[in-house]
Amino acid sequence: MAGDDYNIALLIFFVPYILFEIPSNIFIRRLKPSNWLSIIMFIWGIATIAQGLCHNFGGLLACRIVIGLAEAGYFPRSVHC
Repeated sequence: MAGDDYNIALLIFFVPYILFEIPSNIFIRRLKPSNWLSIIMFIWGIATIAQGLCHNFGGLLACRIVIGLAEAGYFPRSVHC
């Protein structure tokens, strides 16, 4: 990696993390919390392993996006309408 690539890889994580917190709350209401957390934990684990195995910047960014998507559901907020 060169220049600002590392900073971009760190930043790209937060975009899906912020955007998918509310949809994650919707899914956790429709599925049992144990099922939803198991699914996102599995996805997070696969993406973390893939992040260590990628050889180019595009692959790293894709892994960071998937990790951000998965981590958005780790800390569900209670939404009362």
